[in-house]
Amino acid sequence: MVLAQFPVIGMLTIVGNGSFVDIRGHSSYGPYARIEFLRSTSDGINWQNIDKNNLPKLADKYWVHSSLIRKDKTDNEDDDRQSRNWAMLLKR
Repeated sequence: MVLAQFPVIGMLTIVGNGSFVDIRGHSSYGPYARIEFLRSTSDGINWQNIDKNNLPKLADKYWVHSSLIRKDKTDNEDDDRQSRNWAMLLKR
């Protein structure tokens, strides 16, 4: 992991940016996902063998833009929804 190369860094934040079009047709560019790992968290992960779908559960902080979250699911399926969204983002 990147943190192993930089011993003085205590946290890694990964941000995915992209283009959006709102309901009025206006375009904008901004973050669609943000994931943060503290060094202490990262050090305890075997990065070679993780399931990428578990990244939302492994991260210290995790956020996905609401436009990437399907609206037809119930609220109690948030974890599954975010895992699927993260998997979709990794395939880009």
